[in-house]
Amino acid sequence: MRLSDVYGISPAQAASLARANIRTVSDLAKLEKLSKASRTTEIPLAILREWRNWARAKAKLYSHQHLIASFLAVLIVGALSFIAYRCYQLKLSPHLDRAISYLNLGSSQSREGDVSAAVVSFRIAISQEPNLAKAHQNLGVALASNKKFSAAVAAFQKSIELDPNVAQTRLDLSDALDNQGKFEDAIFQDKIAIGLAPKFAPAYLNLGFHLYQTGDLSASLSEFKKAVSLAPKNPIAYSNVGAILLERGENDLALAEFEKGLKLKPKTAILYYNYGCALRANGSFAPAVDAFREALALDPNYLHARFNLAIALETVGDPDAAISEYRKVLEIDPNYVPAYVNIGILLRLKHKYGESISTLESATMRAPDCPICYTNLAATLQDDGELDESINASRKAIALDPNLALAHSNLGAALGAKGEIDAAIRELEVALSLDPNSKATEHSLEIAQNMKQAKKSQNGETKKLRNLR
Repeated sequence: MRLSDVYGISPAQAASLARANIRTVSDLAKLEKLSKASRTTEIPLAILREWRNWARAKAKLYSHQHLIASFLAVLIVGALSFIAYRCYQLKLSPHLDRAISYLNLGSSQSREGDVSAAVVSFRIAISQEPNLAKAHQNLGVALASNKKFSAAVAAFQKSIELDPNVAQTRLDLSDALDNQGKFEDAIFQDKIAIGLAPKFAPAYLNLGFHLYQTGDLSASLSEFKKAVSLAPKNPIAYSNVGAILLERGENDLALAEFEKGLKLKPKTAILYYNYGCALRANGSFAPAVDAFREALALDPNYLHARFNLAIALETVGDPDAAISEYRKVLEIDPNYVPAYVNIGILLRLKHKYGESISTLESATMRAPDCPICYTNLAATLQDDGELDESINASRKAIALDPNLALAHSNLGAALGAKGEIDAAIRELEVALSLDPNSKATEHSLEIAQNMKQAKKSQNGETKKLRNLR
């Protein structure tokens, strides 16, 4: 409010007040140094005091009026927003309440493990309200748990189209893309999630994992450490930091991270599993066995924990217990080829060639493109005296991987045992060129060369005898 508009202040007096930087009623109300203002404006002190008191009363009244007006404005805006939202809902769908009921039903079914029923419920919710972003997100989660990743990606993308600012939906999409092998796309979604929620630790865990998938261990470790700083009581964050350190060969640091996680949550199977791997890498095999058993006590179907327990049992010299654990691995996953291979190797070492051959043939049947399966089968067949079958198995391994030194070595040994010395020497020389440090191949080559020399000497002696006749 201008001074010249109120209280009978003339334009000339307003101009005088302006010289003292008093241009509005508010300025006059705040005036403290009346004497100085009186001298500057040449307006009597008593008049200035009266004007100031009037201005302060006016300002107080205005303040109360403004507060009431602001309060009323908030109420009006809120009411209008609610009315607009409800109108929008009704415009979108007259069946929104029905859609939300099916959304809640699907969520309940998912929690109970009935994912197929949940998918149906989420689809009904979407049919009732196609623009319900949460229904599309939950449908994507359910489809992903059924390993229908392409359909899950489409559902997440639709949810994001409807509501692009939900960090969790971005992470759900990221995981589905990861399962399709689209790691760069997954990383892109992780970064968007972090932009939406900079203090959301799961986003950093996701990003760290997907960076690990691309082989960038340093960047992965950095993201996992950010997750730890944001969620210092999350044991999985410590587990992930430790896993990267373990892969980098920093075993002691990895052990320390796993121990931090176990202190926070002792009953965590993955932490005991990783702890066991770190102990084994450090040469502490018996404690590693204990750690893997702790993991399995918490999750008996933890395949990798049981497989690594079997390896640790081999290392501590208990092959029978190792075979037993490998067989339990196959109960969890009958197509887990490494378990067949390791059982076959242990049975061969126990001279149970028939069982070993049968087990390794099971491996080749499930993985016909596995060169190491044929290589181990070839070695067992040779030990069992089945030289032709051994040669065939070695040649299959070489066809799959021409640079597999052990396959050439096995082939050379079998050819030598059949008396095909020149062919044996050729294969053994190839094997030694691929693996110069193999003492076994070096020894086999020496034997083959000695056999060739002996045969040559024998032929020479036979020729001399013929000439004497």
